[in-house]
Amino acid sequence: MRAHAGIMIIVGILLLAGLASAADAYTIQLTNTPTWIVANGVDRATITAIVLNSSTPVEGATVTFSVNDTAFGSMSPTINTTSASGMAQSFLKAGTRSGTAEITAAMTYVDGYGATYTATSKITQNIDHDSPYVPVYDHAPSATIKTEVPVTITFKDRWGNLIDSRNPAEIHTVSLHVHGP
Repeated sequence: MRAHAGIMIIVGILLLAGLASAADAYTIQLTNTPTWIVANGVDRATITAIVLNSSTPVEGATVTFSVNDTAFGSMSPTINTTSASGMAQSFLKAGTRSGTAEITAAMTYVDGYGATYTATSKITQNIDHDSPYVPVYDHAPSATIKTEVPVTITFKDRWGNLIDSRNPAEIHTVSLHVHGP
């Protein structure tokens, strides 16, 4: 009798250990297309979440999408349910601030036995400035004739974002012409 009780305890522990490891097997794979959007209030990126239990797609999981700062944009829809392929999508509509937005996908899944599983994943979305709009000049108010005067020109878009070179696909060229007597 004692041996049977010991075996039952060991089997029970193994079953509990198996359930605990199954809870850790739920993951979310996130992708974003395109990887760069423009801070113009119009552009958007598709955020795709694939929910897996080990390598098996999970159908019927609820995925909640959020962005770390609404100045970068807004998610729509914020809540979606996974398809038979384990996929749920949302869209980030660009705001008016450039930078790097952090998108979070949080998954909740309740299996047929009432057990609840959760997982979270994050991805970064690059947001580039809009078109150059305002030049800001920085120079000495006066100078001696025949001396060099440093002049700094900074360009910003209509939303105040600095025109920079973060996006390697965007090349900015400036031509300066000086006219005068």
